[in-house]
Order: sequence, then structure tokens, then C-alpha cells
Amino acid sequence: MSSVSSALMALSPLDGRYADKCEPIARFFSEFALIRARVRVEIAWLLWLAGRKDVEDCPAPKAADAAALQSLSDSFDLHAAEQVKKIESQTRHDVKAVEVHLANQLERLGLDQWIPWLHFGCTSEDINSVAYALLITGALHHVLAEDWNEVLIALEHLSDSCAAMPMLGRTHGQPASPTTMGKEMAVFRARLARVAEDLESLKMTAKFSGATGNHSAWTAAVPEADWPALTREFLLSVAPECEPLAVTTQIDPHDSLAAICLGLVRLCAVLTDLARDVWQYISDGHFTQRPAPGQVGSSTMPHKVNPIDFENAEGNLGLAQALLIHLATKLPISRLQRDLTDSTVLRSVGVAFAHVHLALTSLLAGLEKIHPDAANMRHALEPHWELLAEPLQTCLRREGVADAYEKLRKVTQGQQITEAMYHELVKSLPLPKPVKERLAALRPETYLGRAADLARTRG
Repeated sequence: MSSVSSALMALSPLDGRYADKCEPIARFFSEFALIRARVRVEIAWLLWLAGRKDVEDCPAPKAADAAALQSLSDSFDLHAAEQVKKIESQTRHDVKAVEVHLANQLERLGLDQWIPWLHFGCTSEDINSVAYALLITGALHHVLAEDWNEVLIALEHLSDSCAAMPMLGRTHGQPASPTTMGKEMAVFRARLARVAEDLESLKMTAKFSGATGNHSAWTAAVPEADWPALTREFLLSVAPECEPLAVTTQIDPHDSLAAICLGLVRLCAVLTDLARDVWQYISDGHFTQRPAPGQVGSSTMPHKVNPIDFENAEGNLGLAQALLIHLATKLPISRLQRDLTDSTVLRSVGVAFAHVHLALTSLLAGLEKIHPDAANMRHALEPHWELLAEPLQTCLRREGVADAYEKLRKVTQGQQITEAMYHELVKSLPLPKPVKERLAALRPETYLGRAADLARTRG
């Protein structure tokens, strides 16, 4: 079956319609990626044990043998993974299938003496915990972080290029004090940067402590060794970017993954807000879009250029949030020392990450297609002289006028004030001449406060 036919037959759009776009995530969350990560951990544990004085019965391999053992991890490919899956069809246990496959390979290579030390003292969740920690950390830092950094760069460009571009503000959907497009983009840049910084500071945890977390099998076999210290040392050697857990049940409690999922929920909330606001600015004509060559906006309306990238992003963000919230609230709960409900749920972490990835790439595509229409923004803002009631009442307050707000409210609330009406209003106010002159020179498009400076603020 060709790749096109395979995509057409896929159940999930992530493996069908969006397969090419999801390839970076698939490198970390495919079934093959998980099996390969398990092999990596199993071989790392075997090599780490071999020849240690703490575990003197495990023979030290010669250089050639050590290289042969390491090659089982380094050269693990799809053919090898298919062999594992064939074994699993008999064992009905995914991690045991990896162990059996590796034992077969050791026998084939004449390395039988290390077969007893494969998976030595481990429970499946020792292997899975480290494998998932490696995969999730990799996807977060090498796919999603790169995605959101590209969006941050695009927002920074918009905030700088539109820093002083006046725009009508809207609160509750109604005309409000003017702002600039650059400052509004800077708000999203700052929000996204804060969430990204929090996410990048989070670490996956991992456990490696046996069937119920007590190092029992290792202690029974080699009682003189300090297994809590040794397994911590191993974890830091194979997954230095992760945090070893000292006290657990059979499984990692998934609290660190829950924190990452909730951090991504926050990320999705910020990005949804961004997608909806840019969608509205496009609808208002504040942004124009540059269509891709040959792009069709409607099957019946030839003129259409729809904001499909922002709509696609919003849809994927909703799907991602739903999955991430379930992951964050379900995974930390496991009956007694362990039940199996986390196993099937963990397999969908990649699905959630893929929807975040799709959303970020769609947002980036949309941001790279839009161009601000300064004339449109100015045209929408210029008629609204009533917006200057705010500086008028504030200047009156400074002069000690107690009912300043009420004076302006009675004249302007619900009214659209013209330029001429505004100047008459300024003349009528009990203000010093220099203040009146300053207010008379004010226009809706110049009443911007420090918006331009804020647009260029980083932090």
C-alpha cells in the first residue's frame, strides 16, 4: 500500500490527512518510537550492571562484546520492531516481548552469558517510566518548544512593526480607549513567553525501584548493594534531563506529566485567545491575508480568502485541551500499588501533543500570511471622538472637580461625538488654558498613552 493510500485508510486524521505535518511528533510517539526507547533502557541497564563491583556476578564485557550489546540499541529498526510485535502476539505483554527479543539477539550473537542479566530485577514500569520520560521530554523540548518559539518570533515581528499603528480598542465588543495593533500583539507575545518559560522549566520524573517500589528483588539477589543509590545513579546516566523519584509504588505517579499537561492547557488557552482575536481583526479588515498560489476560499464564492489557519488552530487547540485535561486528572490516580488504566491512557499523550503541534504550526502559517491595514484601522478609529471623554474627565479630576466623571458621562454616554462637538466640549470645561490647548490638540488616533513603548517591551 502506498503512503497516499495508507493515509486515506487511516482512522485518525493525525495519521491520515495530517500525517506529514505530524511526522516530528511521530518520531517520539509512534509505537516504533516507544519500543525503541524500551530497548534503549533495557540495554543501558544491562551495560550499566556489567562489570560493576557492586554487582560482581554480572560479567564485564570485552570492548567488542560491549559494542555488540550497544548495537542492539543503536541499530534497532522497523524490522526489529516487527519481530518484537510478533513476540508480543504470543506473550500479550509488550515489555516482556522486548526482553524476549533481546534474549534471542544475545543468543544469536553468542552473548548468552548476559541473558540472565536482561531486565534484571526490573518491573515493566521501571522500563516504561524511563522510556516515556525520554520521549515526552524530547517531544516537549525538540518539537513543541521549537514550534512556540517560532510563534513568539512572529508575534515579536508584528508587535515591533505595528508598535505605533493606532487602532480602536474594544471592551465588551464596544468602542473603548484607542490602542495600537503592535501593543495588542505584544500582550500575546508576553503571555506566551511566560507560559513557555514555565513549561521549559518542568522536568519529567522517572522511577526505577521494582515491583512495588521497594527494590525488593535486587535486595534479595544482592543484599550488600545500596540499590536506591545505584538505581538513582543509573537513572541520571540514561536520562539526565529527568528527575529520579526515590519513593513510589510500582509506577511513577505521573504528577510531573500532569504538570506538563496543565502547562500545555494554559498554552492552549493563550493561543486560542490569540487565534480568535486575529480572526476578528481579519474580519474587521485590520489584517489582510495573502492567499497561497491556487488557494480556494469557497466552492461557490470566488472572492473568498478565509482565515482557515486560525480556525484550524482553534479547532486543534480545543481537542488538545480536552485530552490534556483528561491526562492531567486521570494519570495521577491509580488503585493501590498500581492498576493498568494509565497504560492505555499514556498511549494518547502523543495524540494530545500532536494537536498542540498542529495548532502551533497552523497559527504560525496564519501569522506569516497576514499584513496590517493601517488605513482601515485609522478609518475605524477616527469617528470616535467620544473616546476622548476619558482624558477630559481625568484632567478635570486633577483640577479638583469632584463630579468630573458624571459631567462627561451625561454628555457622552451612548453618543457618538463629532470632532466639532469635542472641541466645543473642551472649550466649556473649567480647565486652565494650557490644559485646554493640550486636550484640543488630542485626536482619537493620538490618544495612545504609552502603547508604542509597551509594544516594544520585552518581559
